[in-house]
Amino acid sequence: MHPDTLFNCIHAATLVCESRDRELSATERSEIQHHVATCPACQQARQQLASLFEQLDLYLGKQ
Repeated sequence: MHPDTLFNCIHAATLVCESRDRELSATERSEIQHHVATCPACQQARQQLASLFEQLDLYLGKQ
């Protein structure tokens, strides 16, 4: 994996997790969308995080 790709993946994952606690800026949302659209690893991670967040919400009673 190219070092720039790794940084972008880490940055994208960080922003996705931060989006649980705060509203992302339009620029941040755009960056995530662009990166995920071009990165198969982040596409898979997005699906896994969505499932995890859904399970956490159910466990914590948030719907």
